[in-house]
Amino acid sequence: MLISNNQKRPKILSATSKIILARKQKQQELLSIKKKKIISIPIEPRKLCFDKQDTFEIFAYCSKNYSDAFNFVMPSWSRCESVSKITVYTDWNYTYSDNKVEIIPMFQNSSDWIVGTGRRLDVIKKYSEDNGVSNKQVLFLDIDCYLVRNVLEVFNYEFDIAISRLNSKESHTNQTATAGLWFARLNDGYFNFIDQWFKTASDFKRLGIGLQKYHISYVQYSFTQVAKQKTNNYDVMPIDENKYNSEHTLENKWIEKIIKYKPSILHYKGRRFRDIDLVKKTLTFAGEYEHSICDINR
Repeated sequence: MLISNNQKRPKILSATSKIILARKQKQQELLSIKKKKIISIPIEPRKLCFDKQDTFEIFAYCSKNYSDAFNFVMPSWSRCESVSKITVYTDWNYTYSDNKVEIIPMFQNSSDWIVGTGRRLDVIKKYSEDNGVSNKQVLFLDIDCYLVRNVLEVFNYEFDIAISRLNSKESHTNQTATAGLWFARLNDGYFNFIDQWFKTASDFKRLGIGLQKYHISYVQYSFTQVAKQKTNNYDVMPIDENKYNSEHTLENKWIEKIIKYKPSILHYKGRRFRDIDLVKKTLTFAGEYEHSICDINR
């Protein structure tokens, strides 16, 4: 049977109405995101730490082919008032004029991604052994992490190591935690954790797990396995990646998350720190406008 024009018209009007309604709902959602005050709390209830220190140290690894990342993020790390010292291990000799920053050449130069990923473990071992069981508060960062604001509040809670993405449901994470950004106290529990991590990473590498370039590495797979183990040997605190490790494979999704959560740390994975327009957008949406132009132009 043929359908008359009178019968078609209501369906066309209904579809148009749905589009208009969807646009209005999206506008309202964006407005509510901008107005909403974001309050950061740990994912799980934790005991407060009453012997918290007022400062923490940052340590990291940087290869020569990421020297531009170093120059971009370092001002953001250094100007944080609670950061007392920054130690960066490198594969080349580099001079940086900042009293907070110590650069330690430790490796032969290499641009190999798997080699660089594995050097995280060497750096963590070196730094940890040099500082010992000191209960020092530390933050390990990938060299492409920009510190938007002070993160000292993480140490308000009791933990040995605090890790993001432990409970993430984002498909791009492949259910892995982030091995390139975590908080810790240099205590017995922390050393138990890294000892188990080093052993597991060695096993994964020997079995050929996580050895494909520019994919999730054996370092991260092993880190995740150790972090998710049920044990009394160390205390792992999950922290909100939206606040303390903001990143996403899709650029538009990342920007939406930045607008919504106003993160304290932006993680410019995939060399995104080299995209000047994206850097300007993300820093502005995160509320870091005052210093962003200066840091971008370094």
